Amino acid sequence: MKVLCVAEKNSISKSVSHTLGGGRVTTRNSSITFVKNYDFTFEFSNWGRCDVTMTCVAGHITGIDFPPDYKWGRCDPGALYHAPLQVQASNRNAQKIADNIKKEARNANYLMIWTDCDREGEYIGWEIVQEAAKGNRNFTVDNAWRAQFAHLERNHVIHAAHNPGRLDKNAIDAVRTRMEIDLITGSSFTRFLTGFMKNAIHYLKDGDIISYGGCQFPTLGKSVVVIAKRQI
Repeated sequence: MKVLCVAEKNSISKSVSHTLGGGRVTTRNSSITFVKNYDFTFEFSNWGRCDVTMTCVAGHITGIDFPPDYKWGRCDPGALYHAPLQVQASNRNAQKIADNIKKEARNANYLMIWTDCDREGEYIGWEIVQEAAKGNRNFTVDNAWRAQFAHLERNHVIHAAHNPGRLDKNAIDAVRTRMEIDLITGSSFTRFLTGFMKNAIHYLKDGDIISYGGCQFPTLGKSVVVIAKRQI
């Protein structure tokens, strides 16, 4: 049996590999300098002694964006609320990382996710499953395993390998919803505010923008409080 394990970054992948492999690990390069493939054997509670390959991603593999017809200047900002969304590689290295996962998944019997145990980690785990399934159609979110770990202490990592769970679909949906809201509101309000300040009251120069984002609200609230206190 062969198990493919995928962590969120190479430092985690390397540490877990050497813990589970007892230091007897073979390292292979991928097409990305900072992504290595670690081969070792491990005795799992569920599957017995298996050949294991552990690799990693570098954060998100994919992102979402609007189609070309909805780029800046090609539509009214309000049209973004009804625009379709498309999935694309998150950066220039993401496709190479995805290709490495697909290649390593081809001969694997099980897939185990070792991303951070938070909502973002669940979503990245979902992205990993999508790419692995392109190399091995037997892999789905329902049958992928998920290691539950909070730190890299030896006994904790071994316990996580012996007691995997499943990906949290609710957390995956929550992150996807947040990503869509951030994209749509951030893009539409940034375009609207920039256009209004530039064209209606001639406040901005060419190239200037007024950026809007949901994550800016807490900072904005603190700034308003500080200004109010100074005025008092």
